[in-house]
Amino acid sequence: MNTNLQHVPTDERPTSLVPPFLAAILSAIIPGLGQMFARAVRRGVILLSSFVTIMGLMTWRIKLAYSALWF
Repeated sequence: MNTNLQHVPTDERPTSLVPPFLAAILSAIIPGLGQMFARAVRRGVILLSSFVTIMGLMTWRIKLAYSALWF
């Protein structure tokens, strides 16, 4: 079986068993969760870790700016 999907005709590609609407809702709640639910685990982990990193950096900068205003 050929695992490279670029050379597989579209009618032979495996169809996803995950409802796209549910995957979209999960990704809207927590980025990367819908991808992991749809079995694109690597992409989901990358998106989730990016989201967590950005939220952590934003929280750190907001706390730093807030503490600078009061001291």
